[in-house]
This record gives sequence, structure tokens and C-alpha cells, in this order.
Amino acid sequence: MADQVRFRLLHDNAPPVHDTGEPYLFGLQTTKQEIIPGQELAGGGMAFDFELTVKSGRDPEQPAFYGPLASGPVGDRFVYLAWKATERPGYINRLKARLQAITWDQVRDAQLLNKVFEASMAGRMPHDTQPIPWRLV
Repeated sequence: MADQVRFRLLHDNAPPVHDTGEPYLFGLQTTKQEIIPGQELAGGGMAFDFELTVKSGRDPEQPAFYGPLASGPVGDRFVYLAWKATERPGYINRLKARLQAITWDQVRDAQLLNKVFEASMAGRMPHDTQPIPWRLV
């Protein structure tokens, strides 16, 4: 069984932590290395709305997320917010929004109540391993 689940990542639109002064694109990174820009919020910051497919994976107790934005191995999926350099290959910085803390109960609540999983990435550092506090809004 596969279903869609909606997500929103928030960011304060700060420059990359390792800002080199070079031009970049900022947004969600697809598995094909494309950058999808977010929308500016009236009060400042950026919102990135997207959907992922969710279905049972190797561990039936843990939802598995799929789609062009779902990176990493099935048991440790994440979505990248990335600052991609435009005048050279590669990235200036990337942040991982990990998905493994999301449970089936939360997925079903989101679908039943037509809610969105939302998390703020403001202030996060590259290589931060702290769990992402997803909430339903």
C-alpha cells in the first residue's frame, strides 16, 4: 500500500554556514541534483512544501518514504535543503531533514486530518545529527 504525505520545511533564509561569497541556488535537492526553490513567507524566511510517497518497507513498523526528494537508504531517509554553487560543481552546504522519527500513527493522523508534517531547519548546522522535531499542522 502506498500513499502520499505532505510536508513543509521552514528555514530562516540565512546564507550557508560556510558562505564563500559565491552565487548559489537554495532549496530542496532532488535525487537528480536539481534544486527546487521555496516560497518566501510574509514575515521572513522560506517555506518548502512537498509530498512523499509512504509505504511499508523492510521494517513493517516503520514507514518508508519514497520520491524524487527522498535521499538515503530506506531505513534512514532524509530530505536535503541545499545551497548549490552555480559557477562550479557541488554544494556549499546541505542540511538533512531526517524522516525516521515519523511513525505510522502520525502518518495516518496526517492523512485522516488532512494535515502537513512541518519542521523548522532554522539554525541547523551541516552534519547535525539531532532528530528533526516534525509536527502536524
